[in-house]
Amino acid sequence: MFAVVSLFLSCWTVSQGAKVNARASSRWVWFGLFLVGLFLLLLGYAVLIPIAVSISIGGIASRVNSAATLGAALALSSLFKLGSEIASSRRWLASLIFLVLMSGSIGLASAHHYTIWQDYANAWQIQKGIWRSMFTLAPSFADDSYVLITGLPRPQGIMSPLNAVWEVTAALRLLYDNQSLRGDVLWEGELGGIGQDAAEYRIRFLPDGFTPRRSEEIISYEHLVLFEFVPPDGLRLIEGAPPWAPPSIPALRTNPAQVKTTPSYSPARGIIGL
Repeated sequence: MFAVVSLFLSCWTVSQGAKVNARASSRWVWFGLFLVGLFLLLLGYAVLIPIAVSISIGGIASRVNSAATLGAALALSSLFKLGSEIASSRRWLASLIFLVLMSGSIGLASAHHYTIWQDYANAWQIQKGIWRSMFTLAPSFADDSYVLITGLPRPQGIMSPLNAVWEVTAALRLLYDNQSLRGDVLWEGELGGIGQDAAEYRIRFLPDGFTPRRSEEIISYEHLVLFEFVPPDGLRLIEGAPPWAPPSIPALRTNPAQVKTTPSYSPARGIIGL
């Protein structure tokens, strides 16, 4: 969008070159277009106010910027054009400055896009390794099993593997072809303080069961299967009580009866190359 608007402005400038006093009035035109673009930019974000969505320039949340794309492209392109004409009275030099500014902006945007792509690609590779390890350790699960992957570090980039609760549950149900399965990730930084009072956005471990995030349901430890993340992309089935489990909750352990040796099959496993 940015490149298309900029090309249009460049062609329009050339067409104005033969007109009398076009150069003198063009700065006001660019300034006016900048204001129009700024208005469209603010209007594009104003529609988000009623739904209180946070603005992000990276990751899946960046889709909220779509409505402001045209305004941002028009405002920035006009600003570059105005700045280049103010910087030099010579048309060829002003065009060169505009070209440099445009090239630099497109290059930075492309680098940002490539960085985000790399984060997604790395997260996907780790996630594929996790599921492959799980299929080896647990060919299938008993109905109503709750699979908890522990010790997964949060990467420093935009996207991390299994970033949301629904990702684990949805993947388990799809790849094991069992709609009764559920799961979650217990991040590396969450292993401390297990058994203490926790906020609703954390898994709460109680003496007789555990409560998933943002839920009041208490699930018995009889349904629990624990895995430990092994870098770079593997898993280890935790047999018995995990080392981070407090002595006050002896029931917090994997129930081996939930892990079945009979392999399950789902055509969806082709997604991860199985």
